[in-house]
Amino acid sequence: MTTLDPVCYADILSSLFSNNTPLPNDVTLNFSRNKFTHADVAAVSTHIEGSPRFPVSRLFLNNCSLGVEGMSIIVQSLVERKPGTLKDFSASCNMSPGFFTSAGTIHNAQTALTRLIKSSEPLVELDLSGDDSHRFGEYIIPVVEALKSNSSLRHVDFSKHKAGDKLALALAEVLAQNSTLNEVWFDKNSTTVEGFKVLASKLEENKSICSIGPPLKDMARAEKANKEEVRSCKDPTTVVSQF
Repeated sequence: MTTLDPVCYADILSSLFSNNTPLPNDVTLNFSRNKFTHADVAAVSTHIEGSPRFPVSRLFLNNCSLGVEGMSIIVQSLVERKPGTLKDFSASCNMSPGFFTSAGTIHNAQTALTRLIKSSEPLVELDLSGDDSHRFGEYIIPVVEALKSNSSLRHVDFSKHKAGDKLALALAEVLAQNSTLNEVWFDKNSTTVEGFKVLASKLEENKSICSIGPPLKDMARAEKANKEEVRSCKDPTTVVSQF
């Protein structure tokens, strides 16, 4: 992991957002694996909201130590800016509510992410996956539920948050209403057989889904916990594996 300073972020963003040099139609801005401080978050947020233009179509902030608050601030800036260009937003491995994380901070992050999904922003791909150290837990559920009213996203990744069956049930409700999603990833959320059953029933009804990221870890855990029930519930496995 590397670390730029606020001046570097400001210089990069000012050069990209403020000059009049013609740019390609698809511009990728990748700050992944840079450890953001509060000052870095403020610098990026300020330039997103205040720059004359926002030509970025792909923004990658994976593993940047944003934290719940930093994620909230940057996403809120995107929502307020409404650049109309952002098609791919990838911000995995950033959110991990700790003991001292206030309910207000968590709510702000949920609200910002929900507004991003519900906004007119032409997002096609969204990666909010976690890892062993960065899990949003059940707090991710309201964000997933926002997909019910989204008509632009094609690929979403909510893997590795350990949100349990509540996430599977939320996805099932989404698939009952959303007809534009093509690909969904949700492994490592501790989904049980019951969660897979409900999700499988909705997958059979949904006509837009082309691929489900195989929940191999959760299926293996569920089968180990109750082999007989998994054998009697082969539909989820079949539905998932056929994609």
